[in-house]
Amino acid sequence: MAEAEEKGRSVVAMVQEVLGEIRRSLIVIFVVLVAASVLAYARIDTVIEWLRANGLPGFVFLAPTEAFTVRVKISLFLGLVAALPLMLWEISRLAGKALRGRLPSRAKWSRWLIPLVIASYALFLSGIIFGYRCVLPYALRFFLSFASDTLRPMITFSSYVSFVAGTTLPFGLVFELPLVLGVLTGTGVITYQAMRRNRGYIIVGAFCLAAVLTPADVFSQIALAIPLIVLFEVAAIVARLAELKRNAFNPGRPRTRRRPCPPPS
Repeated sequence: MAEAEEKGRSVVAMVQEVLGEIRRSLIVIFVVLVAASVLAYARIDTVIEWLRANGLPGFVFLAPTEAFTVRVKISLFLGLVAALPLMLWEISRLAGKALRGRLPSRAKWSRWLIPLVIASYALFLSGIIFGYRCVLPYALRFFLSFASDTLRPMITFSSYVSFVAGTTLPFGLVFELPLVLGVLTGTGVITYQAMRRNRGYIIVGAFCLAAVLTPADVFSQIALAIPLIVLFEVAAIVARLAELKRNAFNPGRPRTRRRPCPPPS
């Protein structure tokens, strides 16, 4: 009876410790997010001019509150991007505690934590920049080419910001694929052989995912699906290297031969 009560108290203490860690992480992330959003709002006019650099003459707004609400949305998005390294750090730290039994050791996870956060943030920013510089101008040029004397473009501020976000954010998320698959392979959740065996399904899934994440046009879907397939091939290489690294950290035990049973007397 006393042993069961002691075990119950230890479980409650462990749950309270985990909830305390989550609460502390959420408070820190919220404070940094608000501070970064306020700083971004102070420079929002510069950001709007930067968004207008794709050859657009200007924007209009149709509701009295539209200009203000879109400014707030842009500020929150920039604050989220600025606070993303801290969010990744806290999520990785909590994931390290949750996967403690599947990792080689806590010291090795702590050593890999900072490089993982830096690589994740760099991949996310690379995807955003790729979508904004390489995909968005051609998508705008394609859609604006349908304008004529009777159909003149009059783009609202809200619709343009939504189009930019819908075009660039999926690339930022998709560019995380090599890192995610590398971590999953390194922790033993998936294997390199399973990735290669299901390659055809993943290619079909890439086009389905691109159709869900991008706006409803074929150009953006193909522009996202092709990098997604290329990133999968890169992720397969990274997963193979991670699998080899994991096997090096956890070498298999040598098999011992059983002694033959003595013949019956």
